[in-house]
Amino acid sequence: MTELLEKAIAELKKLPDGKQNEVAMMIFKQIQPRTQDKLSSLWQKVDELGTDEEQPTMEEITTIVKEVRHR
Repeated sequence: MTELLEKAIAELKKLPDGKQNEVAMMIFKQIQPRTQDKLSSLWQKVDELGTDEEQPTMEEITTIVKEVRHR
């Protein structure tokens, strides 16, 4: 954690619970879209695997994973 963030959190701790929750929600709103973007990108890549005939299908990938687990 950066020094600036540590200072900000120290100041936030001085606020009433309601204000702390408001700031926490603002922070989550800034962080969560990035997580959602990453998940959306991942699902898009998974979908593309099914349309690219040179790539293995999900069934083939699942079979390979199961085989590796049993080794």
